[in-house]
Amino acid sequence: MHNQQAIDYAINWLKYLKNQPKLWLVSLLVAIPLSSIMALYSYKQAYVSPSFAGISATNGIAQVYITGEGTHSPLDTSILEELKRSSPNIYPSAEKQLPLKAMLSIGQPQPIDVNVSFFSGGFQQLGLSAFQGSLEKMEFPSVGSEVVGAISYQLWLTHFKKQNPLNQAISINGVMIKIVAVLPPEFRSLRKNTQTDIVIPYAFKQNITGSSSFTPDTLTYLMGVDTTRAQQLLDNAKPSLIENFFIFDDNNLEAISAFGLTPSDYLITTQRVLMLTLVFVTLLLFCIIAFCGYVIGELYKKQKEYLVRTMSGANKRDIRVQKLIEESLLALFVTLLVMVLQPVAHFMIFDFFNAKHSYLPVSQLVLFYALLASCHFALVRVLTLTQENTVKTSLGRSSSLTLSERIQAYGLLSFLMCTTLTALVIASSALNQQIALSKVSYGFKPENIQYFELKIDNNNQSTFYANDQHRQLLFELKKIPALDHVALSFTVPLLDRSTFSQWYTSSGKAIGDTQQTETASIAVTPDYFSVMGTKLIIGNTFTETDYIKVIVNQTLWKKYFKEQSLSNALLIRVDTSGQSRKYQVIGVVEDIKYQGPDNKPTPVVYEPKVTLMGNEVIIVKNETGLFDKSVIQQSVKSISQKYDIGATWQLENLVYEEQKPRWTITALTLIVAITLLLASVLFSASLVSQLVQKLALELSLKYSMGARFISLFMQLYLPFFTPFFVFSTVIFISLPHFSEFAALEHLTHATIGKQNTLFIACCFSLIAITSTIFMINLKKNSNNTWHTLS
Repeated sequence: MHNQQAIDYAINWLKYLKNQPKLWLVSLLVAIPLSSIMALYSYKQAYVSPSFAGISATNGIAQVYITGEGTHSPLDTSILEELKRSSPNIYPSAEKQLPLKAMLSIGQPQPIDVNVSFFSGGFQQLGLSAFQGSLEKMEFPSVGSEVVGAISYQLWLTHFKKQNPLNQAISINGVMIKIVAVLPPEFRSLRKNTQTDIVIPYAFKQNITGSSSFTPDTLTYLMGVDTTRAQQLLDNAKPSLIENFFIFDDNNLEAISAFGLTPSDYLITTQRVLMLTLVFVTLLLFCIIAFCGYVIGELYKKQKEYLVRTMSGANKRDIRVQKLIEESLLALFVTLLVMVLQPVAHFMIFDFFNAKHSYLPVSQLVLFYALLASCHFALVRVLTLTQENTVKTSLGRSSSLTLSERIQAYGLLSFLMCTTLTALVIASSALNQQIALSKVSYGFKPENIQYFELKIDNNNQSTFYANDQHRQLLFELKKIPALDHVALSFTVPLLDRSTFSQWYTSSGKAIGDTQQTETASIAVTPDYFSVMGTKLIIGNTFTETDYIKVIVNQTLWKKYFKEQSLSNALLIRVDTSGQSRKYQVIGVVEDIKYQGPDNKPTPVVYEPKVTLMGNEVIIVKNETGLFDKSVIQQSVKSISQKYDIGATWQLENLVYEEQKPRWTITALTLIVAITLLLASVLFSASLVSQLVQKLALELSLKYSMGARFISLFMQLYLPFFTPFFVFSTVIFISLPHFSEFAALEHLTHATIGKQNTLFIACCFSLIAITSTIFMINLKKNSNNTWHTLS
């Protein structure tokens, strides 16, 4: 009997759900931000997790780096050795990935392109084991020992055809490397979004590339400690490192939980995730308030239903069972909507970040959904109990509001407007970010600029063209009709291509955060800056005969030569053999944002291009239109049939792709904020209208007895304004702490002062809007006083 009754209650509620579009709407409003927050959590877990490298030990990995004026550099060898001496249980490690050419077998006709990761060691600490062979000889080998390496599972399949590769030798840059292991199938790379073919201990990088120094794109790790412990070690070691001149006073040592990511990429992405999380959390708060408002209204109707049923003979147990069933079904309904929307939100978030899809474990999903259903049930239960104990229900008409109804109505309205206020501050700050970034020059003009990758078919990878081949190439390209400007370089804006060298001032001070850090060194032809539209601030550009002269960017000049003249500005470059050479600085150009304006510019040295190595980029600018690849290809092949054109890019498209995530986040933030503002205004108008209608008789009587309009307005408005003022004051006081916790100032480029100004402006705007809504409704009631009293 009782089971059948419970089934009837469930069926009746489902019939009720079918005819309640408002319930569907408010439930969807709650489910959308919940599923989006869950997808963001899933993305963050996938992004910071090192599982792409086949690593099982996810604890005890900390990436460490040194920060300067907006720069992020790896810790050099001396600093890592100091940390090792202070904590013997940690294992410092470095990783650098390079594209190289390899001979995998004796009969191979020509070298093939491979991605090589130089990794110091720590496979055991990472929990990474070999598919075949052993990684023991790759654990921190000493310089001068036998050169060994491990190949990826994919390389073993494609080139070794599953034959035993162990103890075989391969050649990279003429150096013989003994294969001691095949990495597991799940291993892809030691860097995100790349494919590693061969892993070689970092100790042998000097043998293969001629340099063992750390470049800015080298990653340094501490194995065996988590991020918190690593940061403690760095903080404790900093005074000693400064005292021994390993680092400067203005440098900071940082530890993050990223693996296979540069600090800049990690920080930018996590900050963008945080911004989206803030947006959706704000939306969720608003939607929960709207949901609570709807549920309270429905509970008032339900109370009348329960009262009628009680008067008809239903006992308390039946009423209690009906309430529990309906509340449970409502909680399950919202949870089911989140389950349906979560895959959609997951796909959109991962597609937005252009990331490989990765899913949370089933156990975490089950726990999340169970927790969500429980919390939702608890919320509805609390609302029900509050309504029963505070709101008096009658079956007749009521001409006024009880105290509890006033508290509910005004409390919800105040909290709703405070949520809207917070959303508006975040959105306004995000808009401030876009205004600030739009004023930042890229350092180049992308209009009508194309990149063409130059390929040189050269079997002997150690040979390069040291004669006038690059001049002949430029001369031939300039013959193309309507071609305005052309230049050559390996490093160009918004493409991940870099070259580095060790540079020092004439006094011996290193250009970089440490004495061993290398600096970006870009070889360009004389027309490079005119093609890119980069301004020459002082001095001159290159000529064809400049071989021991350099140009520096504005960041390097301000940091190292600010008080000097060009004639006294000298730089010294130390090559891989330890030989040094002086260069005269002849000019200063504006900063080129090679990775976009999100990253602060770092020191760059430009030197004249004197060789043609292959894989250079031909930079072409034409004011009247774009060139087809075949036109450029025909010109380069007229010099040599070994020349060819590879990939092509249009700089305007690269700028658009770089800007897209930033603009999308801001647009999404503004859309959510505007939606919240409009919805809150409509909700406020509806609620105030209901309040005035409920109080119509009371207000009309007071007005007819001589009460002034302003006094009636204050009587109606103050119960809203008082809690709104209290909530707003609390938010205003906590705003600096919230900004520091959420990194809002860094995310939005808005200082605390600007945020306070935005907060006050938004606060007064909402007060003006709500005051207008109250006045309009009160004025309508005053105009209908005699009709109300009749």
